[in-house]
Amino acid sequence: MKFDKIVNSKFYEFMKILSTITFLHVLWVLLVVLGLFVFTFYPATLAVHTSMSNLIYKKDQNIIKNFIKVFKSEYVKSQKIFIPILLIIGLLVFNFLFFFNQVSTNQSIFNYFGYYITIILLIYSVVFIATSFIIYPLKTGVVIEHYKLVVRYNLLFPFNSILMLTSLLLSIIMIYLFIAFTVFIGIPIMVGSNILITSKSINKYQTLLSK
Repeated sequence: MKFDKIVNSKFYEFMKILSTITFLHVLWVLLVVLGLFVFTFYPATLAVHTSMSNLIYKKDQNIIKNFIKVFKSEYVKSQKIFIPILLIIGLLVFNFLFFFNQVSTNQSIFNYFGYYITIILLIYSVVFIATSFIIYPLKTGVVIEHYKLVVRYNLLFPFNSILMLTSLLLSIIMIYLFIAFTVFIGIPIMVGSNILITSKSINKYQTLLSK
């Protein structure tokens, strides 16, 4: 009887969820490190997103098994989406460094304009990637169409986009301040926050697309 009470208790349920989140985080870190970030960041994060969605909405699936399944089955398609984004971010970083040096030596309006526009685009690229994971389940099948859906979502739901960015910034602060957050639960919590933030708006978005 005592064992049944423990298994059915809220504490047991909490520890079960915490252990799942921790394992997802460890899996994500291992894959991203082994893949040198470029080759595994997007598919690994997508797998975490799918697994956290199943966990949040209590879908009856093996979370870890689902993680591996999504990573393998969606790897090629997800990389086709991520690599162009990564190249654009690389160009934006190069632009940022260029205009940063230019502003230091030549404080012209053009240099300041380029500098601040590049910063805005870099910030938006973070929002774009975060939104991309939310939009991915819509299964467009075409990379450029996926990009269009992401931009359209950001334009239609700007408040959610700002909330996602705020959530990411808060998570980064938590990662910086608390080592336990970084080591054990960081990425799944960040992903889970975005799922909750966008849950209502993504349903509205799907309804708009179906009309």
